[in-house]
Amino acid sequence: MKNIKFAVLILGLFSVIHKVIGDDYLKLGGYLRAGTGINGWGEDHVCPKISGVPGNFMRLGNECGTYGEMNFSYSPQKAWEKAEKPYQVMNVNFAVSEPGHTNSEGSSTSDGNGDLSISMVESYLTLGNLFKMENSKIWVGKRWYRETDIHILDWFHWADMSGIGAGISGIKLGEGLVKVAFLNAPTDPDTSEGKSTKGSGGTVSKKVVDMRYMDLDLGIGTLDTWLAVGFNKGGKTVDTTTGNDVIYSSNTGYILGFKFKFSDNEFGLAYATGNMESMSMKFDLTYALKDIGNTKKNKYEEAKRFRIFNQGKIVFGNLEILHAITWDMSELGPAKITSGSKTVVDKESFFGAAIRPVYFFSDHFSLASEVGWVSLDREEAPISNLTRFTLSPQIHLNKGIWGRPVIRFYISQTFVNSAIAETVASNAGIIGAPENYSNYGIQFESWF
Repeated sequence: MKNIKFAVLILGLFSVIHKVIGDDYLKLGGYLRAGTGINGWGEDHVCPKISGVPGNFMRLGNECGTYGEMNFSYSPQKAWEKAEKPYQVMNVNFAVSEPGHTNSEGSSTSDGNGDLSISMVESYLTLGNLFKMENSKIWVGKRWYRETDIHILDWFHWADMSGIGAGISGIKLGEGLVKVAFLNAPTDPDTSEGKSTKGSGGTVSKKVVDMRYMDLDLGIGTLDTWLAVGFNKGGKTVDTTTGNDVIYSSNTGYILGFKFKFSDNEFGLAYATGNMESMSMKFDLTYALKDIGNTKKNKYEEAKRFRIFNQGKIVFGNLEILHAITWDMSELGPAKITSGSKTVVDKESFFGAAIRPVYFFSDHFSLASEVGWVSLDREEAPISNLTRFTLSPQIHLNKGIWGRPVIRFYISQTFVNSAIAETVASNAGIIGAPENYSNYGIQFESWF
């Protein structure tokens, strides 16, 4: 109920401010999607996924619930009109999600279906064109600090360091542009496994310096380079279950990545070590704990990750095709040393590939399809495989694969292997262990 009141308050406040200062200084932008459907058993549609694979691989026909983002930007200097003088922009962005089970969903209900979530995902100030540096920007606050995503996998796969910090961007250096940021990530209590997140000097955190050299012109395309260096200080905390002291280690790490863009295609790779292994601002205190008995707890000490990807768009007349392929491998160092001196490494990798062809019969009607496969391989665990095919007639205002808003009808078929069937079913809310799922539904999607 508190979330609903908060949402109403925010919308009401925006309406009042909008009436007072008008469209010229205040902008609303965002994203919305919602829909409904049934599964092959005649019940509410389900969205099967492999736990441990990021994003939502092959998202078409596999997006349950309602999701939206609402961004409010205020600039007295109207920065969006190519401001040449110094300007400010204040940004606030809210993300809203709910399961989509009932007409009115609160923050909690007796059946557990009222999981309405409202989060302030961005709140930051930008100052631009200061110190006679044209196109430069200085920002401070909480923001989505990230580059492009792979849309059909619903995954921000490269240079996603979203968090709280400060930075400067748009600095011309040679043929490219420089971005530099400092970000801080306090430990999440939900991942601490009963260990206090309070260390010797306060809440344990990971500090990161992020540097990017963007849009270097190579003649046949552009090159982006990404370097991020992270550090967390060691210290002592408390096991809240036993009351015993727990020692955690100092750790460092880095990420080095490259992305080459040409035409409508991009190819890239990244390598990460230590406490930057996640290639994000995520920091798990339990990974930094020192050795206990035969278990090597400081997983960050030898952690590493490698990622390679390619995605793009191809156009053949009225046929437009999105395609993506990625491979990701990670190791979190020795996790356990057995009595036989065998070292078990916490190691996993996943591979995914997908394609979305869309054929346009007119400016307002098209037929989309999506097919893809993802496989997750974990050390000493069965391989997880998921294959999905979706067919979707679409109605839209504008022609083009990025044309929104769009209303789509879909038929989706998902297959999983027997080794993970029970786990996938449990996560999807299905009793038993089916190896294939059918969904039939309708959805709208819009950004503005």
